[in-house]
Amino acid sequence: QGSALIGGLSTQVLVRVAFDEQGRPYEADRFAMGQRIRDVGLGPEGQIWVLEDAPSGRLLRLQPN
Repeated sequence: QGSALIGGLSTQVLVRVAFDEQGRPYEADRFAMGQRIRDVGLGPEGQIWVLEDAPSGRLLRLQPN
């Protein structure tokens, strides 16, 4: 819906990038995750799936409010 999600390995954050009217990207939100983020995906009902990069890394399901 006009945004992209980027997981940070070294920064350990999840970033939502939005786009202005001219299509230029800007950082809309930054969420500290406390772990390296290996992958991010979207589920069919709007949930966000986040995979941590660690030997005991978790698969997290984030849901919109």
